[in-house]
Amino acid sequence: MKKSLTLNGLLIPNFIFLLLSLGMFLVSAYMTQHYLQTHFPSELDKVSSFCNINDFWSCDVATLSPLGNINGIPTSLFGLIMGLIGLMTAILGKKPLEETAKPLFLINFLGCLGLLSYSLIALKGLCPWCTVYYILSGLAYFMLHNFSDLDYRVDAKISGVMASLALIPLVGMSFHIGSKEKEKVQQADAYIQSFKTLQDYGDPTTESPYKIHMATEDFSSGKIRISIFSDFQCPYCQKAADQVQEILADFKEQVNIQYFFYPLDSTCNEKMK
Repeated sequence: MKKSLTLNGLLIPNFIFLLLSLGMFLVSAYMTQHYLQTHFPSELDKVSSFCNINDFWSCDVATLSPLGNINGIPTSLFGLIMGLIGLMTAILGKKPLEETAKPLFLINFLGCLGLLSYSLIALKGLCPWCTVYYILSGLAYFMLHNFSDLDYRVDAKISGVMASLALIPLVGMSFHIGSKEKEKVQQADAYIQSFKTLQDYGDPTTESPYKIHMATEDFSSGKIRISIFSDFQCPYCQKAADQVQEILADFKEQVNIQYFFYPLDSTCNEKMK
């Protein structure tokens, strides 16, 4: 009789496989949440400092990359589905399920190797939690390959059930992201309309000696002129500073940007209360 990883109940190897699959599910769930928080923020992210360690180890390396999503669906959601398949395989202990899981986990692991290579070569950085998922995926496939002599075979009935179950989170996420995109456009339109109602005070009477970017020699002759009043310790100012780089990417030849240091702490700025 061929040896099996899952058909004999929750013995130690199968229990380890179950824990690895649970880890894949939880890590993918966290990465999916991070994707949504990054692309559709409702406030200053609480997760960034935990996930973005430095320039090399950063979740945003993956989240903001072209492979961060597949047709608008976070790539991490597919990892979450793989974790669910692993949990089903470990708990239910059915031969067709284990046989079908073997090629699926092999494809998943090969995909992880491809994403790892892409991150190192093209992105010059690694997502720490993606790396954890890669390791868990490799170990999970090792358990299936090493502790199971069952064939690598895709059972049509099992595959149909898996595909049907996978469609639920995929379709749900598609509708959710579509709704978020619509909200994002509506919010942007509201900001633009609000901006157009503001009084135009013109440029500051005193020009700042600190220029972030100058498309022309004279600040006042720039087609687009931005004067930034900012505090190095203000987290919202940090958000604005990041957006300045996006502005420069689109309007570098037209925009002049000057900087005024305006500390918001009364110990630095006595006019602040």
